[in-house]
Amino acid sequence: MDYAHAALNWLNNNSGAVIVVVIIVYGVVTIFLLRESRNHTIATRKIFEASHRPYVSIKIVQTDSAGQDHMRVVMVFDNQGSVPANITTWEIKGSLMGEDDWELDVPLQDPIQTPTGKSIAPLQRELIHLNYMYTGLPDPESSFRLHGRVEYRGVASAIYITDIHAERIDSSWTSQGCTMT
Repeated sequence: MDYAHAALNWLNNNSGAVIVVVIIVYGVVTIFLLRESRNHTIATRKIFEASHRPYVSIKIVQTDSAGQDHMRVVMVFDNQGSVPANITTWEIKGSLMGEDDWELDVPLQDPIQTPTGKSIAPLQRELIHLNYMYTGLPDPESSFRLHGRVEYRGVASAIYITDIHAERIDSSWTSQGCTMT
């Protein structure tokens, strides 16, 4: 009983200091909880945005000859996301690559197709036909490279980008890759 009585007397005599310590501890815990709540909110927003955005992949599905020195490349744009992809920008560059690391641009020929301004629904495809004309196409001795970029939006204001890099040696595409950001 003497210890309890002594503790109560000490608390009564030092109540101001005890209240200050409790307030400091309460403040530190509140700051920690606010910080964790903010981190949780950011993580939840990222998960929501990742699951509610378009994911456009690009792949070359066919190459054929449309006459001497003329090559047609068919690309497919797949929206693998859960919302429509609204294409805002499309750039493509074709070039012949030489043995000594020289590069010669091969321009697109008419009719020039573009996906810009189109909307690709979830799980839908959009085909684009690219027409190139240059001496030695469609079976160049040098490799033929394509570098492309498509920028698109979903329902939010964020802009997403998919880059494609492909190389054709002889009559087959030896490498293709696309990266999404």
